[in-house]
Amino acid sequence: MTIPDAFELAAGVPLVAIIPALVELAKRQGLPVRYAGLAAMLCGIGLLALAGIALGEPFEAGTVAR
Repeated sequence: MTIPDAFELAAGVPLVAIIPALVELAKRQGLPVRYAGLAAMLCGIGLLALAGIALGEPFEAGTVAR
């Protein structure tokens, strides 16, 4: 495993706990439960994009899809 791969892994693993916490916070603030799945996907995409920017990766559609 190369150093960039290790950083990618370290950036992605905490999202497993952060995304459900953000969705739960949104639901407690009044988000209808039926939109929880959409909120989770949007949080995941947004946080992964921010992690990519922080790691200096070029932002492309393929990066988000991966």
